[in-house]
Amino acid sequence: MKFIIIYKKEDNDFYDDSFLSSIKAPSLIANNYIKKEISNFTTYLYLYNQVYDENKNFYEYDDENLNFYNGLITTQNSNKLPTISEIFNAIECNDLILGDFQAIHLDKNNNCYIKTSDSSIYPLFYYEDEQGIVLSNELKLIVDGINAFRTTNFVNNYDYDFIEEIFYKGFFYKKPKKHYRKTIFKNIERILPHDEIDIKNGVINIKKNSSITVPKWFEEWYLEDKESLYDWYYDELMKYTETLIKYIEHDVEEIRAGITGGFDSRITLMVLNKFCKKYNIRLNTHTNGESNHPDVVIGEKVANVLGFSWRHAVNENNLKRTPQTFQEYASTFYESQGDFDSHDFVTYYTRDLNSKNSFFQNGMDVYKRDSMSSIINFNRWFSRRKLFDSSFYFPLLSTNLELWFSRIYEKFDDGNDLYKEFVYYVLKKGEPELLEIPFAFESLPQLNIEEYKSEGYSSTLHKLQNFLWDYEFVYKELDPLFKIKFNKVDSQHEFILSKNGINSLDYFLLKDKIDSLLKDKSNNGIDKKLRKYKNKSFYPLTRTYINLDKCSSKSKSRSLMKLMDYASAASFSSFVSLEQYANFNGSDDKYDSKEEIYIEYDELLSKFKKIKKLNKDITSSRSYKLVTPLKKLKIYLNKIGMRKK
Repeated sequence: MKFIIIYKKEDNDFYDDSFLSSIKAPSLIANNYIKKEISNFTTYLYLYNQVYDENKNFYEYDDENLNFYNGLITTQNSNKLPTISEIFNAIECNDLILGDFQAIHLDKNNNCYIKTSDSSIYPLFYYEDEQGIVLSNELKLIVDGINAFRTTNFVNNYDYDFIEEIFYKGFFYKKPKKHYRKTIFKNIERILPHDEIDIKNGVINIKKNSSITVPKWFEEWYLEDKESLYDWYYDELMKYTETLIKYIEHDVEEIRAGITGGFDSRITLMVLNKFCKKYNIRLNTHTNGESNHPDVVIGEKVANVLGFSWRHAVNENNLKRTPQTFQEYASTFYESQGDFDSHDFVTYYTRDLNSKNSFFQNGMDVYKRDSMSSIINFNRWFSRRKLFDSSFYFPLLSTNLELWFSRIYEKFDDGNDLYKEFVYYVLKKGEPELLEIPFAFESLPQLNIEEYKSEGYSSTLHKLQNFLWDYEFVYKELDPLFKIKFNKVDSQHEFILSKNGINSLDYFLLKDKIDSLLKDKSNNGIDKKLRKYKNKSFYPLTRTYINLDKCSSKSKSRSLMKLMDYASAASFSSFVSLEQYANFNGSDDKYDSKEEIYIEYDELLSKFKKIKKLNKDITSSRSYKLVTPLKKLKIYLNKIGMRKK
């Protein structure tokens, strides 16, 4: 389910009702939408029928209240999904709720509260101005639905701090970040699952919690008798999973999952295998990579013990695809909405949810997220990666119970990876034979079995295809953003930088070096050093394809793809217009229309002058879509008075 809640402070043109009143408003086209108005609240619910039908049992409404929820959950000591009233009663009573959920209540007195499980992957975004308050679980609904965002291009709404932090630290940086709650858009804030939020009489209150509290009874049980706690946990895991499987058994024919030699895959498949067999659901599994890779070798052994078939998948040319055109970068931005980047480029994407009777199950590692930073980073990235092409999420091994274990492991870990005892106890209880198989690259201290490392393989599983980088394009599109910091340089230094060809993009990419140089009062050889920094930098100053694979994972060159993502969408003012430009599923032609301009450019090199100016002015323009590339060139050449030699 996707939703947007709008609280109007004034009676004005705050939002676009005609846009929001459509199943096509979210990034994934919904099966149905419902609009409800209570007091000053206008709420749009976008309901899907992937795996199960959200039109049934997921919302209730009368003239005074609206209650609805996202997700799959059970309450303790129950073997069925709770009703909406039972969910809200459990929340009020602080009962144990297992699963991943987002529960929302609104009433006629202009009150609203949203309760989310601490372990949730469901996002929540907040926007407010003098006209109203907006809460939604998708950025696109805010950006395309609130009229204020239509008045300017994305680049003017980009958040500099967010982009700088993601560029230099990435999505999985383990050390604490400053800007967890920021999004790609500077006026839209992220509300984390463990935050507390409500609206009372039209005033929003957000309590930003810095940590997640483990219930006292859970921690005391762990310290007093952890083996019995693990036994209890395993029983709850089985009951909870079976309840959810029973709920969807008539709607699901197949569950897909990858097999590796690691911890998470083994636990996940052990649990799924039990209930897929019991309820006659096909378990479709695969290994991926070179045939002698440890993940493949060990994965095969796991499949044999559990007794299911699998297939081996190999990427074409053993390369992971990367964007090759500006349109493909634009498709990543549309899909990610800033919360992942083109390192996770998707070659096929559709807004239509065609697959209603199957889903892919990830191996989850919530139990070993050993810091608040890793919990939040994972939630932000995985949330969008999981939900950008699916409305359904099966919360196996990603409930508050696993999260509580992870917080205990962080608190009491003595440096010996305490989380490994979780793997040991769960497999020991569920399928002891799986403990006899070594793990790829890791081992359990409870067992006298060494980790498995096969000899002689050269993994290309994560080797990236060369990706497109265009220096001039990124500079032109993101200059309004990078000028924010560049214009804060004092006038004397600004003159020095400009004189040596340092622009706003160079300053963003080389900021630490340049700032250090400018602080040197001696200024000895500063011109030469600045030119050297730029000309021998990690980023090419041309349009080219960069060769980058797993071996260079620490290189800043790897982050250049992120700037291409942002640049490709910078001049658009809505996701609706971006969709018309983006190339979701690749082109049947070898080149897209913008690349054809480069081809004509090369063919005309010997015939026309001033070609560098032509390259700069035309190839960064979006007007090429209106006419053929050759005609566009002829129009431009006549305009500037070019003649054949």
